Amino acid sequence: MLYTSFKLSKEFINSYKDKKVNFGFNGLGELTYYRTYSRLKADGTNEHYFETVERVVNTIFSIYLEHLVAKNILHDKKYMNELAEEMYDAIFTFKFTPSGRGFWALVPELLEKVGGMPLHNCMFVSTVPNVTKAFCTMMNASMLGVGVGFDTKAENKIKVNVAPSPTKTYVIPDTREGWVKSLKLLINSYLLKGSPSYKFDYKDIRPAGTPIKTFGGIASGAEPLKQLHKEVAKTLSQNAGKLLTARTIVDVMNQIGKCVVSGNVRRTAQIALGKGTDFLNLKNYELNPERTSWGWASNNSLIAELGQDYSEAAKRTAKNGEPGYFWIENARKFGRMADVPNYKDKNISGTNPCGEQSLESFEVCTLVETFPCNFKSKVDYLETLELAHLYVKILTLVPIKEKEINEIVQRNRRVGISMSGLAQLKMSKEDFITFCEMGYDHLQFCEKFLEPHISKSIKLTTIKPSGTVSLLAGATPGLHFPESNFYVRRINIPANTRLAEIVKQAGYPWEMNAYGGNSICIEFPIAIEGVKTINDVTIHEQVEMAELLQKYWSDNQVSCTVTFKPSEKPHIQRILETKQYVLKGISFLPKLDLGAYKQMPYQEISQEAYKKRFSKLKPLDFSSLNEDGIGVKFCENDSCALE
Repeated sequence: MLYTSFKLSKEFINSYKDKKVNFGFNGLGELTYYRTYSRLKADGTNEHYFETVERVVNTIFSIYLEHLVAKNILHDKKYMNELAEEMYDAIFTFKFTPSGRGFWALVPELLEKVGGMPLHNCMFVSTVPNVTKAFCTMMNASMLGVGVGFDTKAENKIKVNVAPSPTKTYVIPDTREGWVKSLKLLINSYLLKGSPSYKFDYKDIRPAGTPIKTFGGIASGAEPLKQLHKEVAKTLSQNAGKLLTARTIVDVMNQIGKCVVSGNVRRTAQIALGKGTDFLNLKNYELNPERTSWGWASNNSLIAELGQDYSEAAKRTAKNGEPGYFWIENARKFGRMADVPNYKDKNISGTNPCGEQSLESFEVCTLVETFPCNFKSKVDYLETLELAHLYVKILTLVPIKEKEINEIVQRNRRVGISMSGLAQLKMSKEDFITFCEMGYDHLQFCEKFLEPHISKSIKLTTIKPSGTVSLLAGATPGLHFPESNFYVRRINIPANTRLAEIVKQAGYPWEMNAYGGNSICIEFPIAIEGVKTINDVTIHEQVEMAELLQKYWSDNQVSCTVTFKPSEKPHIQRILETKQYVLKGISFLPKLDLGAYKQMPYQEISQEAYKKRFSKLKPLDFSSLNEDGIGVKFCENDSCALE
């Protein structure tokens, strides 16, 4: 079998077996690990963290070793083993971690079966020159767990026909490929003149409730696919006889997202990029009430032009946070905004759902996360960057089965080395700039050092929004500030599971999910003292942080969702006008009042309330857990992945 040629010694692994793992946030990090990343072992019990790290490092170095052997590149096995042990320790102590997808998908059997696609966080597809291919790629990538951005460039470029009456039957296989093919046949009957129309037979699709072995979760049965076929047919029929509209493009993409999300643990992450009044009105549900059924599946961002009038768009953003903004000219022209233009990314077409990576059409990207608050010294910082860099570069070696996507990955080797916990860093602005520049310069050295083994990357650094992985490390996500110094963090887990019983037995408050589904909502008391919160910083301070990181750290992009208070709404237009020349993208989110909706993810509480809640908790005991983790679907942050 591929990717099994390297193994850390059992003696080394056993030295970590009884070491305490410094999970963050009073049990939330540990629960997140067991819920999301802990896979079942052959004996039917769950991995513990030291074993998950072992699986990750063994697979990574197997990929690397097999690459070196295939290329006839000399290598020192003793040095490689020492490097693997250093990487293991760095991940174990949360100096850096794989993205959630790496924790979950670095399994030899999985990679051999489906290729490298599940290792990649996100993707972008343009709807030109082939809109049907874009629709089908959205569905295929989404079912593999990859978040996808798309544009509306096919608007007014292709005529939608009236589909003929069905003359053929397609029995849909119970496979990802079968579902995608059924979508292609349906869309072709409207967009490809002369194509037949099909009646679909769903008899072979496994029933709802059946476990999904490869990716985890529970099968949703044929109903979501039936609904997708019905909604897409209706949407295209309403556009029949006319040129394809931007709304039809976004509706079909969103309907695909809705279909994929319908399984018990599936999530969808999409970003729609477009222009014009009709595009801006897509999230106006008073004007388009029928879109409430699927419009939530994408965040919508404006492809902004430098120097444009932002007045109308800014009014809409002030109302509900959308649209976001993407300055494609800056993304094509610059790496870091502090550097001279290099036009390395002149071929990009868009960005990923969370906005941290510039991407060509049909390009995917892979990420890794570092935690500066856990570095002990300057040397420790630079050595950790070397390990994170090696890890994420190795991921690009795993072939992707889709030829076009694989060719772009092998040519660009685009990666994103990110940082989280930045709100917890105690540095002056000047020291922070020096910190970023020192790290970036060292990564350029790492590129040159590794180049004889793995070709250079078109771009290296990013700031991702983070999510579940930062919870493991007890870090604030990306550049974002915490909700409060003391707050309740709510998460959902499946009810009637051993995991749910473990949490209940430890005394964590819970209630049934208010929005349906067979899941419970658990409350974790969180304390992050001595750190500025979203209540303490202005809209301008948040934007300045994004600007600094785009100038001195990220040569890709910076994912920044600026939280604004009602009094700050008038500032949005001026920020867009003044910062359009130093940013590549930005999004906004209105600060919600307590109780704006049931079971909000974050709820501010007092220090006294925190202490009272914390005093009632018992240690979590996962020793009896025997349930596979659910894995990570798509991007990992709640601001760009909607359940």
